[in-house]
Amino acid sequence: PTGAPEAKWNLYENRMIDMAGPAPELADNVYEKLRDEAAENRTAALLEENGYTLYDKAELSVDLYLKALATGASTEQLARMGATVAADGVNPATGKIVYDGELSQSLVGLMAAKGPHKMNTPWLVKAGIPAKSSFGGTMLGIIPDVLAIAAYSPELNEAGVSVKAARVIMEVARRLDLSVFASARVRIVAD
Repeated sequence: PTGAPEAKWNLYENRMIDMAGPAPELADNVYEKLRDEAAENRTAALLEENGYTLYDKAELSVDLYLKALATGASTEQLARMGATVAADGVNPATGKIVYDGELSQSLVGLMAAKGPHKMNTPWLVKAGIPAKSSFGGTMLGIIPDVLAIAAYSPELNEAGVSVKAARVIMEVARRLDLSVFASARVRIVAD
């Protein structure tokens, strides 16, 4: 909905509910800090001046992006979101189609390309699972059509990546012998 910030936010929030269950909460203090930093850095103006193509006015788009960044979710909610991505847009808990499954390939591809930053060894080479970390200490790893794993720990390294969350995801991948680089398909059988 072009030019309608509330309608856009409602759409975003409804997608998060469809993916994660109860609505993730907006951390007002984080949102206000991000908004102040964006205003100080002239983020919206710079996007417009440099000719970036956005779906709406730059100021509105930046504001919605900052709200999304300031939205908190539990590790359970994050894992459900990741499982929906891994299942090509279908929430495995509810069976609801949340979005066009072709988007999952792009999402996981971006996670693989832009995963946890500034690590000595590139994350994907080290862990074998496309992942993304947040500045709040969460990390989400996804192997399409197999699983999603979310972890949280507030201790961050100098690159802003949760040390313990990264270790947990790597350890789970190691123990289950999971890697996007493995030649054999992963098969998980429930007892």
